[in-house]
Amino acid sequence: MITSDVNAGERVKAVRCGEDTLQVDLVDGRTISVPLAWYPRLLHATPAQRAHWRVSGGGFGIHWPEIDEDLSTAGLLRGAPAPRGSLRFGKQGLAMAYGVNEPDYSLAMIKETDSEYKSPAADEQPPVEKP
Repeated sequence: MITSDVNAGERVKAVRCGEDTLQVDLVDGRTISVPLAWYPRLLHATPAQRAHWRVSGGGFGIHWPEIDEDLSTAGLLRGAPAPRGSLRFGKQGLAMAYGVNEPDYSLAMIKETDSEYKSPAADEQPPVEKP
């Protein structure tokens, strides 16, 4: 038989995301503070996406619907970062992670802040050679 120790005080009371930290206030008065780098979906989300969360899992979880991220207070209390590769890197996952909303999700359009990946302007496209 599997049993789990559920502490009602470990329910989520409030959530705040700073530039580089996630802080979760618990009903029992504790505050958990973890680096956003542990959770790539949150790290790459916009401030507005981070602010749009709701309590889930009977009060013991947090869900961000716009970025499809779920965390539990048990995991946060254990200090458990997201599993490696938890950020889905399909076309839509990359686009969502880097805030690209164009219909073309090519790598050339990902992450405008990274000098290696710039969105090419329409007038900067290389000429197409005709046969």
